[in-house]
Amino acid sequence: MSRGKWGAGFAMVPGWLLRQKPSANAILVYVHLAMHGTFNVGEARYDSCRPSKKTLANGSPDRGYPGCGLSEQVIGRALRELEGLGAIKGEPFFHPRTGAQQPNVYRLIFGEVGEETE
Repeated sequence: MSRGKWGAGFAMVPGWLLRQKPSANAILVYVHLAMHGTFNVGEARYDSCRPSKKTLANGSPDRGYPGCGLSEQVIGRALRELEGLGAIKGEPFFHPRTGAQQPNVYRLIFGEVGEETE
């Protein structure tokens, strides 16, 4: 079995997010977003990434990315759920020269959100 560049590492899901009991689709999308970003060890955070909903849904065979296997509509709902939970922040991105809207930039919120409960 040959592994391409994508999927050679691993993704972390923060415990505070799991404690909020997100849907399975939201966790799957979070993991795929994390795999698109790069974990910055020195700052203990994920760098931003900007895969389109279409890429998240269907993959990118030329890059070895299989996709989530979910529809673009389900991806959209999962992204909204993750934003509502404070797990990601989506920011619009526009092409610098043409001004055309591109896929959003997603920043994964990895650190603890809110106070720890015992």
